[in-house]
Amino acid sequence: MANTDPVSPVAITGIGMLTSVGHTAYQTCASIRAGISRITDIDYFLIENDWFEEVPITGCPIIGITDGHLGLGRWTKMAAMAIQDLIISAKLLEGDLTQTGLFLGLPSLQRKGVDTRMANMLGLRIGQWNRIERLEDRTHIYTEGHAATAKAFMSAIQEINGNKIKYAIVGGVDSLVELDTLAFFYEKNRLKTEDNTDGFIPGEAAAFVMIENKGQAQQRGADIMAMLEAPHTGTEPVTIWSEDPSTGSGLSEGVRGTLEQLSDKGVQTGLIICDLNGETYRAKEFGNTAARVLSDLQPEWKLWHPAECIGDTGAASFAISACLGARSLQRGYAKTENVLVCGSSHDGLRGAAYLRRFH
Repeated sequence: MANTDPVSPVAITGIGMLTSVGHTAYQTCASIRAGISRITDIDYFLIENDWFEEVPITGCPIIGITDGHLGLGRWTKMAAMAIQDLIISAKLLEGDLTQTGLFLGLPSLQRKGVDTRMANMLGLRIGQWNRIERLEDRTHIYTEGHAATAKAFMSAIQEINGNKIKYAIVGGVDSLVELDTLAFFYEKNRLKTEDNTDGFIPGEAAAFVMIENKGQAQQRGADIMAMLEAPHTGTEPVTIWSEDPSTGSGLSEGVRGTLEQLSDKGVQTGLIICDLNGETYRAKEFGNTAARVLSDLQPEWKLWHPAECIGDTGAASFAISACLGARSLQRGYAKTENVLVCGSSHDGLRGAAYLRRFH
């Protein structure tokens, strides 16, 4: 079971994203808020339908950015561009970057199509791209998929509160539209097709959140978008690879661990943002979790799931939810002052974190 010791809240002072509906975080948030989607045919991956015709899978690639790039090069470009967007958003100076750690969520390195060099080289490549000196020495990698960023938040907050770093860039990058990965999920009957409605639309994205101590943020005149607190993780014994439905025990553990750390237990939560992607397994898992741990929340809470617009973005999804939550609180369209973010990895890790409007 994950550590239940509460950690001090930290300030979110910048966000950065690159998705199929936006090349910056602000553009992506506005597009998702408007319900814009760029689902398109992936013409390099064809399957045979019931009429023996070859038809393409649909997905959400980042058109004009990732075309022609593969593996480490593709992921480096996505992550580096999103972090470049974050640096601008957070108003970081060159000197600040040398005191910044990178906490990076990735998919499992055992997933077909994932370049295993990413765990060792992404920090170096991102640092070179964005001219951040020796970033590789301050890079922490979490290869656990959708919920990896929840675990990354826990580590980053501990390092900030322990004065090991001043700033933390926390997030993830993933592509589910590369050829080998598409083949893997198609073989597992996980992709949405004409013949399989119980599947997901693959996407790709990079998303990052900048966090720092609130006092420091105020001292340097940073724009505090929201406060982040109580990240927590759990473990689901019945994963999506099982033939059995999830009872929601792992996600319930993660969400409960977050809510129990809060002084008000999160009862005024008005918005939940998660990684529901169209698969029955995830829908049942969230439903069971809601019955287990969300019954004490105000009854009118809303649910957002970004995959509706940008597809399943894997290890980037939790950070995307956090970015959306922070921006919606800052701009006021969340219609609440309290947002719960949660996510579920393919291989059992579950995570949650809490965002509050900054006053």
